[in-house]
Formats: sequence, C-alpha cells, structure tokens
Amino acid sequence: MMKIVVHAGMHKTGTTAFQAALKSQKSPQVRTFGPDTFRFTVNSDRFDQRWVRDKIEGAERDGIETVIFSHEELSLVNADGLAVFTGFASRHELKYVVTFRHWCSYLPSRWSQNCKRLDSQPFKSFLERVDQNTPRRAWVDFSEVVSTAERAGFDGISILSYDDAVKSGGIIPALQAACDLPARLNAAKSTQRNTSPEWLRVEVIRLFNGVRSERKNQHLNGLQERLENGGTGIPCLDQVKSVDRVMDANPNVAAELHGLIEDSAETITLERSRFTDLEQRLNQVAAKFRPEPVFSEVDEKARKYSALYISDLPAAFRRDIWVALRKDLNRDMFTNSAVGRRLSRWF
Repeated sequence: MMKIVVHAGMHKTGTTAFQAALKSQKSPQVRTFGPDTFRFTVNSDRFDQRWVRDKIEGAERDGIETVIFSHEELSLVNADGLAVFTGFASRHELKYVVTFRHWCSYLPSRWSQNCKRLDSQPFKSFLERVDQNTPRRAWVDFSEVVSTAERAGFDGISILSYDDAVKSGGIIPALQAACDLPARLNAAKSTQRNTSPEWLRVEVIRLFNGVRSERKNQHLNGLQERLENGGTGIPCLDQVKSVDRVMDANPNVAAELHGLIEDSAETITLERSRFTDLEQRLNQVAAKFRPEPVFSEVDEKARKYSALYISDLPAAFRRDIWVALRKDLNRDMFTNSAVGRRLSRWF
C-alpha cells in the first residue's frame, strides 16, 4: 500500500521552504510534486485531475512508497477537485496536511506578498475587505479549508499551527513528522524563502504597482479580486527587482516617494480578539482531528503602514514613476529578451 500525502500549504506558513527541503532529499521511495512540476493553475476550477491521476498511477507502477503533492493553491481547490485523491482511498493510505498561521501575523504577511506580486491598496483597506469576506473564502476563513477536505473524503487530516511550530523546533521538522517522512530533511537547504520585505519597501512596491495598473487600465488590486472571487484567473507579476533598480537609478523619485510614505504612516495593531469568530469556527471543525485548539499563544502585531492610495500621488509624480518603469523595461528587453517578452504585456 502506497501513502499519498496532500500538503496544502497554506500560504505564508513555510511551504516554499518545505518544498525546497523535499526537493533536496533525493529519496528513491519518496516522489514529490511541487510548484515546479505541478500541472496546476491558480484557478481551482482548472485543477488538472487527469495529471494527478496519471502521476499516482505511475508511482504505483514504480513501487514508490510515498507520493507527496505540495502546493499552496491546493487549499483553495473545491471538494470535487480534491476527490481525485480520495478516489484512491480503497487501495492507498491518504493524508491531508495543512498549516495555519494566526491572522495577527498571517494577514500582514499575506498583504505584503500581494503587494509584491500585484496589488496596490494600503493595509488598512486590505483589512476592511478581509473583515467583509463575503461570501466566506478559505484564504481568510480557515475552517473552509478543513471542511472542504473533509467533504472530499479525507479521513486523515493533520492540522498544524505555524505559530506553535516556529517556537518549538521549526516548521520543517513539524511538517516532516506530519507527512510521516522517515528520513530527516536537510534543514540547511530549507531556510525560509518567501520573506516579506521591510515595511517601506513594500509600500514602494505597491505604489509602483498602482502606477502600472492605472496606466494599463487594469484593476488596482487584481490579486485580492481573484481571491475574493474564488480563484478566477488573474496573472501575477513580481516586479520587485525592477522597482529596486528604478529607485536606485532615480534618487529624486526615491526621496520624494519615501517622504510621502513616511508622512502618511500610521501604526496598526492586530489584536487576537479581532479574529475571535474566525478562530472559533476553525477550532470547531478542527476538533475532530486534533483535541486542542489550533493556536495556543499568539503574538499581537503592531507595525507602521502608509495610508496612501495611488490617487494621493500627484499626477506629474505618477508620470515620472511610469517613465522610469518604462525605461527599466526597455533596458531589460535589451539585456534579457525572455524577461522582456514576459513583462511587455504589463507595460
């Protein structure tokens, strides 16, 4: 009997580091499918069940002991999509592993990642939309993740607390134990990968995103729109390196933008009590799979955020930023045609 492990993230819980550790393991009896091999888009309705079925059947033929499918977006796949895994329950052992990070630290990190990839809204606006969360979406209401896996037919669901794991040995050993992996993963090659940039840099990136989206007549917060709409496809663009180059090459633009951000900064504290309803719903559905609450001690987070919207920047200044971005794109297209082709549809 083979073991099939579905590791569904979630986002901002050390998933990338765990995948790097899995990739470095090189065990002949463990076969891993992560983002670099997964036939999977960010749209849950385009989840490639045939590809998953083919990979499982191939592992059967090859006598593999453990197959791991690791992808953050698996936490957003509906029950019908996940049923491709539970369809093998009659002849294999199945396990669904998911890690949750308390909203006090998860939401700032998730906002930073959204800004890095596409969005332009200030954190306060992001929080207001999270509070609405109508209809309930799994990326905010974690109880939906557990309920969906259960509806799909998973009996073995392992629920981890990221917050507790990092305080007691690290997330990599915790995930290794949850996935029942026999060999110790190489921790030296599995350090945290997707770290959030410092607060000022995130603010700069999101405002650059806004300038680009405004010029291209695109949605200013496309990534959050995708999440709120249940996974409808909006591509992401990580333009962090381009923004860094523009800021280095244009000190006057950098100084003015930093000044505007600092002048509009305010401290926002996320208290645990803000998320009581979400936490209670999660504990209620998780109780079947773990007797104790998902989160024990939670560190409340206070951090500076700018209240600037893209519309608050003077029109002439937005034009200066756009010209600088275009100039950097032209340089990239000249030195790296592959990057240029990828970015050209955004500029």
